[in-house]
Amino acid sequence: MTSRAAWLRDLEGSLADDDSGDELATALVVLASVAGEEIQIDEDEAHGASRRALLLLTAGGDPDRGEE
Repeated sequence: MTSRAAWLRDLEGSLADDDSGDELATALVVLASVAGEEIQIDEDEAHGASRRALLLLTAGGDPDRGEE
């Protein structure tokens, strides 16, 4: 199994090699999920956040709308 340090070095290298920036969003989600493995979140809070995100996307909302 690859160590976390090696995995992070590989991720950093692949992001540095990506000139288009297409992989950046996916990499940030993956990195956030790995970084959050040890964070405890109440089950009700997690379900509420997921439900709000799903409703926003279903309604065609843009989470970045209104930001400059």
